[in-house]
Amino acid sequence: MTTAGGVPDDEAIDAAFAVLLVALEIWNRDAVASAWKDLESGLVAHMADEEQRLTPRIAAIQLREALAILQEHRFLRGRLRELREATERGVARIEDVRSFRDELRAHARHEAQIVKALPEEVGPAGSGD
Repeated sequence: MTTAGGVPDDEAIDAAFAVLLVALEIWNRDAVASAWKDLESGLVAHMADEEQRLTPRIAAIQLREALAILQEHRFLRGRLRELREATERGVARIEDVRSFRDELRAHARHEAQIVKALPEEVGPAGSGD
């Protein structure tokens, strides 16, 4: 699925992970490269969309929570870069990719808790999540 703006949502990102994990399990280098490209572009677009549309609304009410989301995004981008480099070198471990997926899921749950606690006029409507 994607948001109204065409940005991949959490379900679409999780689906991209599933494709990547299958490609890694059978170690098809071309399939891994393609799946990684799809995952990375979707995840980067997703985080950029959140930073543009959601985080400023959160910051207006709960600056600390907005800063926590931005810090998590920086961490996740770093992990994404590390895993891409390992994948390009052919040394990516499927356990590391699964761990990264779990980190992203925890991040999504954290964001959902923050959004749920927001006043309705600031919260989920139009947030893309």
